[in-house]
Amino acid sequence: MTILLWFRNDLRLHDHEPLRWALQSGKPVVPLYCFDPRQFGQTHFGFPKTGAFRAQFLRESVADLRSQLRHLGSDLIIRQGLPETILPQLATQLQATSCCWHQEVTSEETTVERAVTQALAAIGCRSQSFWGPALYHPDDLPFEPAQLPPVFTQFRKQVERHSRVNPALASPVSLPALPETLDPGELPTLAALGLAAADDGASAPACDPRAVMAFPGGETAALERLDQYIWQRDRLRQYKETRNGLLGADYSSKFSPWLALGCLSPRRVYEAVQVYETKRVKNDSTYWLVFELIWRDYFRFVCVQQGDRIFRPRGFRASRFLGNRTGPGLSGGDRGKPATRLWMPICESWRRPASCPTGVVKTWPAF
Repeated sequence: MTILLWFRNDLRLHDHEPLRWALQSGKPVVPLYCFDPRQFGQTHFGFPKTGAFRAQFLRESVADLRSQLRHLGSDLIIRQGLPETILPQLATQLQATSCCWHQEVTSEETTVERAVTQALAAIGCRSQSFWGPALYHPDDLPFEPAQLPPVFTQFRKQVERHSRVNPALASPVSLPALPETLDPGELPTLAALGLAAADDGASAPACDPRAVMAFPGGETAALERLDQYIWQRDRLRQYKETRNGLLGADYSSKFSPWLALGCLSPRRVYEAVQVYETKRVKNDSTYWLVFELIWRDYFRFVCVQQGDRIFRPRGFRASRFLGNRTGPGLSGGDRGKPATRLWMPICESWRRPASCPTGVVKTWPAF
């Protein structure tokens, strides 16, 4: 009667609905992370999908999650392989009745989700997925997801006027122990992932000494950065004026890497801004950080609606922004009518990132 908790791009304990759902069931919960080898190969164009810096950030995030789970009495099972193979094997071994996870919205991730769901169904294990990567929940939108406005400003005005941001969920204070016979697995090295950290054989890529700050992976570092930027250094009050700078550690929040891997929940950031506005100051800059988070939401809902078309060479410029398209992550039905306005091509820096030695590309919005 075990529940498998599959961590993906949600490497945190705070604001984690699948974790809460699993714990509320009263059944034993086994957390799992799979290093999918497909994420460490090459694209069709011969470029590496994941570089050493990005992979190291991921490793640190997984290690931090394991450390926190152990502190609460549990552990993180780490495996290297295809999730659609690993999860059914582990479910069979543990006689798991359910497996839960956070949904993703783009094609590779949703393809894996479908494969996992089918493989689990074949052994009688139920799949339960949850929305979780954004400020707004699809159920709280003032329109059907299939009728997403074709312009961000229309989207922003509607959600600001008619929707609400649900409260972030608290982290658990304790977790059930794992079976003693279950091998937790080892955190793979960069070499095991097919990546070379450096020519000298170091275990991690060397940080450039000119860097103004380090980016350690994990929820612990993410929450420290949130506290540092907003409270300790009090930089939120100037965010709008400085956010597009190029030099220094605090011209922008630098939350993006942690948001991308789910080490930091956008709702946690939103709540920190609300508290700051109450205790210190409320101005254009405090609003603008939330404004950028809404941009992030909009792009995710565009991915839901437009599906693979966002990855085409011309984006979806050549086609109309259809109001009756149902994306891979959400249902919407055929309720909408085609919009008359053509969608602008996605920013070139977003579609085709330039080479970047850190493995993290700065794109707009600038967190």
